[in-house]
Amino acid sequence: MFAVFGDPEVMRYSMSGADPSVEATRARIQKLMDHQASFGFSLWVVEDRATGAILGDCGLKQLEDGPEIEVGYRFARPHLGIGYATEAAMASVQYGFGRLALARIAAVVEPPNIASHRVLEKIGLQYQRPAHYYGRRMSYFAADREIFLEQHPDLHSA
Repeated sequence: MFAVFGDPEVMRYSMSGADPSVEATRARIQKLMDHQASFGFSLWVVEDRATGAILGDCGLKQLEDGPEIEVGYRFARPHLGIGYATEAAMASVQYGFGRLALARIAAVVEPPNIASHRVLEKIGLQYQRPAHYYGRRMSYFAADREIFLEQHPDLHSA
């Protein structure tokens, strides 16, 4: 995961920036594991099914300190622009609205991060407003469960 979390280009829009060391990545992973233990969900490792190679991470976590839940993702440079972020983020949103029965899922993205804006729109989150999160000016996207399930009726049984 240090190949992802330690890459300044990959982490350019991440709130915490690139990890300076493997130890910092270990600490980041521990925080994600603690989030999983506390809430039953987190950002999870995404790996290539065929090779087992780590591609990045994706999942759900508290937005800042909650109560809202956000979808997030980061992928190593060789895996950008291939559709992994869209596929993994959609699976995370489906899990959140299906298994977790969340009422709303949000995402915050820095305005210049057009690639993430496109991913969020593809998975059904809509731009709501400019906002301020993590000490930065952000674009706030969200989807409500009821509307999302109307648009994806196949998920009602999930």
